[in-house]
Amino acid sequence: MEAYIAVISLLQILEQFQERHPVLIQGQTAKTLESLHNTAEYFQNFLEEASKSRFDPEKIKSIEELIISAASDAEDVIEMCWTCENPSESSLNKNLRRNLRPVVK
Repeated sequence: MEAYIAVISLLQILEQFQERHPVLIQGQTAKTLESLHNTAEYFQNFLEEASKSRFDPEKIKSIEELIISAASDAEDVIEMCWTCENPSESSLNKNLRRNLRPVVK
């Protein structure tokens, strides 16, 4: 359940960021954020299905821990960029690409 909450939180942060900074989300940044959003939705669907099935609880727990960590890391990067005083497109692109690339992969 904790992993599901982390994924929902990440999806909400992504949507809020896109609503508040639409001008900054272009080019490679848009592609990175779209990929992250798609990955988060995949995790959301996976966790919903896993909760209904008979997967080995220990394996699910291990995967959930990885999902929690990745969602938390992604939120941290987005919030870091969000709180920059005068974010420019180039600095936002650079920070997001550099810091989110490992999370998205």
